[in-house]
Amino acid sequence: MRLNRLLAGVAILAMAATAVTAQTPPRQDGPVEVEIDQGVLRPFQIAVADFNGQNGSELAQVIRSDLRRSGYFEPLDPAGFVETGLTVANAPNFPQWTSIGAQAVLYGSVSRRPDNRNDYGFRLYDPTASASWLPIASPRPPSSGAASATRSPTWSTSA
Repeated sequence: MRLNRLLAGVAILAMAATAVTAQTPPRQDGPVEVEIDQGVLRPFQIAVADFNGQNGSELAQVIRSDLRRSGYFEPLDPAGFVETGLTVANAPNFPQWTSIGAQAVLYGSVSRRPDNRNDYGFRLYDPTASASWLPIASPRPPSSGAASATRSPTWSTSA
């Protein structure tokens, strides 16, 4: 009787081992391919402060709306901003912006020129790195009547 139990136990173990090894895929020596069909999009948290000058708050609201509609950005609520009255001449207080979760800070100014066109300038900062992100602009000659841009810490254009 003991022998029958022992043989039955060995037979069950052998069948179980065969079933496990049959389900294990064969080993590949080549590259492994992985297909990713889903992802998690976490919009970039950006603080867009009201611009200084004529229609500056409306301009900032348009920028916030456009960024939000893209799906890649989540503009922070201006009511939660600790620092206000930013000017393109000064850098922001970086710890105040990181404390509210801003991954970027955008602010600027609008000024009227004597020929009734507007000059727009802005600053874009990474508060975590305490650094300025300079935009890449294609300069156009001001005489062409088109917008002109200069590549400097403050980007400005005429409209």
